Amino acid sequence: GGKMFKCRKEEAGLTIVEVILSLAIIGIIAAVFIPMFTMSAKANERSKAALDSTYVGQDVMELAYHLCKSVPFDESVGRLEEALGKELTKPERGYSKISDKEFRHKSGKQVIIDIGIKEGYEDLVRIYVEVYGKDKKQLEAQYESLYIWEGSGSSEGE
Repeated sequence: GGKMFKCRKEEAGLTIVEVILSLAIIGIIAAVFIPMFTMSAKANERSKAALDSTYVGQDVMELAYHLCKSVPFDESVGRLEEALGKELTKPERGYSKISDKEFRHKSGKQVIIDIGIKEGYEDLVRIYVEVYGKDKKQLEAQYESLYIWEGSGSSEGE
């Protein structure tokens, strides 16, 4: 009768308690790391949006600078605004016109452009560009610069 109570220590395998403990440990580790992955993905998305907005704003500012060198001065910023609007809405640039001062980039970014003459300096044109996200609630980038408008004010004859 002593054979019935003999322990079976030679059999390999895990008990149900060991399996449950293993799953509990994995669950605790996952609970710690999943929020970090989520935060990382959100931060990555915000960085991408900011970088896209920076590229869009920089593109508009470079185009405005080029036009200040090539569009003749006629004492009106309307001519410069019109030239900028025509350039931006060329198919290869990827902008569509919303209004005279607002454009939407193919990425969904909305661009608002304000052009004016710097007071007291008739040869300086002030370019101000704001880039918003798709819903126009969040300002993602803004640029402001003064450019010498060729053929204007004191820059004539230089």
